Amino acid sequence: MGKSVEVLKQFVSRKSIYFDLPDGQEAVVRYLGAEPVTTAFKGQKVESIRYWLEHDGVVKAWDRTSREFAKQMSQFEEGAVLRIKRSGQRNHTKYEIEKIE
Repeated sequence: MGKSVEVLKQFVSRKSIYFDLPDGQEAVVRYLGAEPVTTAFKGQKVESIRYWLEHDGVVKAWDRTSREFAKQMSQFEEGAVLRIKRSGQRNHTKYEIEKIE
């Protein structure tokens, strides 16, 4: 990946309050906690969980509706440093989560 691409990705990440993890990517984050929220999908209200993560020194929100992801995250205490890897899209998304600290 070229230097400019990395600079631009970091700029976008710093400007957003939301965490983003594209398909095939992984990130190291500190898990800060979770709370129930109501989000919207195609104009419909959806029960979601908002995960609070620290990524590259910045606190980010990450809204997920997946029960499977919630089950995985329930294994970790607040403050844990995690490596999260995403594979797949939409209903075929899977996450590998590993505690590293």
